[in-house]
Amino acid sequence: MSNRISQDRLAKALHDALTWSEFVDRMQVNKDRIEENFRAHQLTASDRAVLSRLPCRLTVLALVHDWCGDVAANLPILARFEEAGYIKLAILEKNPHNTDLGLLYPHRSGEVHIPIYIAYDDQLQEQGHFIERSARLDALMASWTEEFWQKNSQLTRAAEFSQLEESTKTQLLLWLNNRRNEVRDQERSDMAAWLSEGSFKK
Repeated sequence: MSNRISQDRLAKALHDALTWSEFVDRMQVNKDRIEENFRAHQLTASDRAVLSRLPCRLTVLALVHDWCGDVAANLPILARFEEAGYIKLAILEKNPHNTDLGLLYPHRSGEVHIPIYIAYDDQLQEQGHFIERSARLDALMASWTEEFWQKNSQLTRAAEFSQLEESTKTQLLLWLNNRRNEVRDQERSDMAAWLSEGSFKK
């Protein structure tokens, strides 16, 4: 697999990147939630068995923003993998200085979604990328959203999340966050599988 990011640009990105602790310290949104998720994720024997198949300690370049719910949910997983020695995590805010990197990894919709995680081997050769969340989580989120509307038929539904009333947005996000917390082990398993197999290139 050839690198989408040139070696010079990658070197700059890695030089400018934040560590996990630096990123968390600077967070203005979702800080409590991301710290809660970090505490909640503990590697299991199964996780370690999957990650032990990695041929080397991977470098994972993360394009993120602190306001993103998916970042709050799955960046802590990578931080746990780093703590255990399986990867090195390099974190960048996509905007405003790294939009060029995001454009190289469009979501299957054709738009740029975050987080974008790009894995490199010990020679900084790209091994795969992961956008937003796994296909399994996509399906669950869609199912949970439909369940929310069925349980809250009195609320006004809109085609786009941005068109919802603020109180409805808050209720929906709380519902989705709580449901997602119930499948943390599955999400961690998905992330470990991606690193081991490159199986979630979306």
